Amino acid sequence: MLEGLVTKLADTPWSIALHESLYMYAITESTHVLSIMLFVGTIAMVDLRLLGISYTRVPVSQMLSRILPWTVAGFAMLVITGSMLFLASAFTRETLLSKEMLRNSPRYDSGGGRCDAARDFHPRPRRVP
Repeated sequence: MLEGLVTKLADTPWSIALHESLYMYAITESTHVLSIMLFVGTIAMVDLRLLGISYTRVPVSQMLSRILPWTVAGFAMLVITGSMLFLASAFTRETLLSKEMLRNSPRYDSGGGRCDAARDFHPRPRRVP
């Protein structure tokens, strides 16, 4: 059921266009990071004011009335760009298999965290039991 929904959403034209576009994905990702910075930054400013560390001469109500619209705008951009990034890249078969890969990842590290220099230049990887 989930795989059918994922495949259907991944096959939408705008999802394919966003994922395959040279610039649009990068612009969306950059906007997402900037919106995270805006959202966290405005919350940090209000928190610092409430703790009495900075902006002590500005009343809290005045600061909230000026900063809250920026916080809401940052959150809205965060949700929109995050949804776009999720729908553009998360609906791949590799992502569907990521849970399986994470579950099996300890199997591939049979060296116990040691670096085996002999494996570095071996032309063919050894079989995993």
